[in-house]
Amino acid sequence: MRNFVELQSMGDAHNEHGRAYYIKGRHMNDFDPDMVDPFIEQFQHAPSRFTVMRIVRFGGAIERVAKDATAWPHRDAKWDFEVGGSWPNPDLSEKYVQWGRDYWKTLDSYMADTFYVNELMDEGQSHVNTNYQGNYKRLSKLKQKYDPKNLFRLNANIEPSG
Repeated sequence: MRNFVELQSMGDAHNEHGRAYYIKGRHMNDFDPDMVDPFIEQFQHAPSRFTVMRIVRFGGAIERVAKDATAWPHRDAKWDFEVGGSWPNPDLSEKYVQWGRDYWKTLDSYMADTFYVNELMDEGQSHVNTNYQGNYKRLSKLKQKYDPKNLFRLNANIEPSG
């Protein structure tokens, strides 16, 4: 068992200050075998060796929790798919971000419209609101109570109601 500081610093050696990142993910309801070839093909053109892809199977305990029991309502999602890239010089961002966007254009038709909020990049606030489904209104009220000035907003933000 690791303590909090150990856990949070596990990636420090590979994620040094000054690196730039592009990470994006979406849920998949089915794993379609037809996506494997374009998935691999696009990944072979990654501009950096610091590029990852991750596919996580959901199910089990995740499915046994009610959609409105927590902030995350996607209890019926079957898979989570994430692609991420990292590069040492922010001046190269346009090239790397474009690769990430092109990757998603290739795979978009296989993905659901929902996502894990830490895998959000440039979808915009309306996608954040929609992604929380029926939970957004309740979460916005909680945000109004505990963070009415919206201090914690540099993320996939839930805006305070009111």
